[in-house]
This record gives sequence, C-alpha cells and structure tokens, in this order.
Amino acid sequence: MEFVFPVTAFGAASLKKSFEASAPPAKDYAKNLSRLSPDEFQGFMKGFIDLVIRHREKWYILDYKTNFLGDTYAHYSGQSMAGAMAEHHYFLQYYLYTAALHKYLDSRMAAYDYDTHFGGVFYLFVRGMHPDFGPESGVFFHRPSKKAIQAFSGKVSRPFETEY
Repeated sequence: MEFVFPVTAFGAASLKKSFEASAPPAKDYAKNLSRLSPDEFQGFMKGFIDLVIRHREKWYILDYKTNFLGDTYAHYSGQSMAGAMAEHHYFLQYYLYTAALHKYLDSRMAAYDYDTHFGGVFYLFVRGMHPDFGPESGVFFHRPSKKAIQAFSGKVSRPFETEY
C-alpha cells in the first residue's frame, strides 16, 4: 500500500513524547530518537507498506524483514527482535505505517473506529520463522494504543489532508 501525506514539524524532539506515551516496547524506543537528526522536516511523507490485510473485521500491517540476528532460531527471541526494531528505527517506521493506514481507513469507512478496526502490526523476521518453534518464532507484534497513534499523527501531518 502506497501512501503520501503532508508533514509539519516532523523531528526527533517532537516525536519523543508520542513514544513516551506508548506501551513497551515502543515506549522504550523513545531514547533512540536522539540518534536521529534534530532538524525538523516539513514536506511530504511517502512510503510503501509491504502488506495490509483484513482478518475478522480488523486491519493489520505486515512487514517482512530479512535482518540477520544470529545463527539459531533462539537469536530471534522477542528481546532480540525488539533490539533490532529499535536499532533500525522500525518502531518509527510502523508508527508511520499505522498513522497512514489509520488516516486511510478513517477516510474510507463510514463507521471507522481505531479500537474496533485496527488489529496491530506484525514484523516478520523471516530468518527466524519456523513452524517447529511455534507461531511467535521470528514474529514481532505490537498494537499501538489509539492515544499514541493520535498523538503521533498530530505530530506528522495536518488532519484531513491525506492523499492515497
């Protein structure tokens, strides 16, 4: 799914509070924002979400990752994947994806409600996925709260001006 939306005051300092208001592990990512440029960005945010699915009346984002975290499936534990998520700024990436999908669904569904219709985000670390190790092997899942996404969305774009 391709998305484009206008951005105002997009910078590490303005986003930190959005992540601090989130639940772990996204909350823990807030400290990593200091590694980003302190300059604010204005303009347009354009991106592509690998896959958006609808399952049992809820919408989910899936993103495939091929990061090498180690030689064994044990290296793809929740803690290891969360570390890779922070190191590569995937938390920021999926908040952008979630904000884009949230805005899209809100503009297209008459009775859209984030808490009712958004199921969450899956990051699939394909090198760590194996059926012998269970359904969570190599799978990172998080569902940001409505409050966190609303705060984040307010930081990255003007309301009601989203294009898809």
